[in-house]
Amino acid sequence: MARKRLFLLVVEGPTDADRLADPLANALSRTVDVRIVKGDMTTARLFPDAFRDATGIRPSRNPVNTVSELVSDYLERHSLSWTDLGYVAQVTDLDGCFAPDDAVGAGANRNGAVEYRPDGILAPDVDRLLKVRAEKRSCTLVLASASELRRSTKKTEAWVVPYRLFFMSRNLEHALDGNGGNLDDGAKESLAADFAEEYADDPQAFRALLRTLNGLAGDPAGYAESWDWAADRNAMHSLERGSNLYWVFDWVDRNAPRIERKPV
Repeated sequence: MARKRLFLLVVEGPTDADRLADPLANALSRTVDVRIVKGDMTTARLFPDAFRDATGIRPSRNPVNTVSELVSDYLERHSLSWTDLGYVAQVTDLDGCFAPDDAVGAGANRNGAVEYRPDGILAPDVDRLLKVRAEKRSCTLVLASASELRRSTKKTEAWVVPYRLFFMSRNLEHALDGNGGNLDDGAKESLAADFAEEYADDPQAFRALLRTLNGLAGDPAGYAESWDWAADRNAMHSLERGSNLYWVFDWVDRNAPRIERKPV
């Protein structure tokens, strides 16, 4: 029987992990562990000191290399090697980053923070948010086009691990719960607990939810097409509810880690 290697899920916060780890593990019938980044990796290059303080890692110019370093750090902390690893899936919030720039206007929610709406974004500092959005778009597109991570294990060999970036739009609570409000940590924790209770031991219901979210995200025919929908700069799709995490099952079925021989 083929060895079932670790499925590593990279997420932006602890409530993301609480929601997704067990439902994915049961739906995929494999071990799923979580690497919590504690922040938005797609904007790490803009805020390198904060990212290093949160993760212990200095972001690379290439975000794929940053993911690789996050994975290496996780494996080292858990006394694992790269060959213990089978898949790396990363989940990111879109936060409306692909909506047209003229959809961003001056304003804020009642707490003075950025407010995301189906038809636009209000920001207390428009110029700053436009800069953050541009960075997030750039790194998101690089990661969405990546398909693998590799690490040399011997002088003549590398271990190659399938990688995929999946999105939640406009964020995780909006996608999974239909809750588009600005939520505090307590509300997020409560929603995460309810979600885990409902879906952790019901893989069929979890798959059905992801199928529904794929339909809301333009009902794409595959992973690449799902990003065509999300990244449309002439539409508000990245503010609308949807996710392409449904394609995680097809991805796992079609891919496997492998040894790559290097020329001597």
